[in-house]
Amino acid sequence: MTQAQHRVRKKKVARSWQAFSPAAFSSCKGSFLPELARRVFLFGFVAASQPALLHHWAVHYRDLGVDLTGNLTLVLDVGEAEHRVDDALVAMSQQVLRSLGVPKHRILLASSWSSSVKLEVLHSTILPSLPDDTLLIYADGDEFFEYPCNLSTMVTGRRHQRSSCTLCTTWPRTRI
Repeated sequence: MTQAQHRVRKKKVARSWQAFSPAAFSSCKGSFLPELARRVFLFGFVAASQPALLHHWAVHYRDLGVDLTGNLTLVLDVGEAEHRVDDALVAMSQQVLRSLGVPKHRILLASSWSSSVKLEVLHSTILPSLPDDTLLIYADGDEFFEYPCNLSTMVTGRRHQRSSCTLCTTWPRTRI
């Protein structure tokens, strides 16, 4: 690659990432625009042993505009038999979610926590039920993602690929 070609490529890369600069976030009100919010679906694995963190996590995504009553599927990790989370903490975590309007059928319990379990739930339960224009947030209980204010503009007219392989093998390296 010549120096001129390298400079042109460097400029293209810089322009493509301008949307993700701190300035893109700084003037944002912190939530998805209504036309985008209806398309956003949240899938997460969270520890049932930390109801306070779970509350902050759910409120964070609710405040971004995620509809916790219909556009959320949450897997609570209750631990394996010898390391099972105390039933009182599991009940508190479920109560936290219900207090935020999350229906019971949107809360799944799991006794193991691994990437393969997450992908199995994603492939068998989540992806087949999503509309074609869905934007999926795949966040664990300690992940509080933020998005640029111009996200609606960035995704307008673009269609995501329905290939779960593309989603799972390229996340989070791909750009919108």
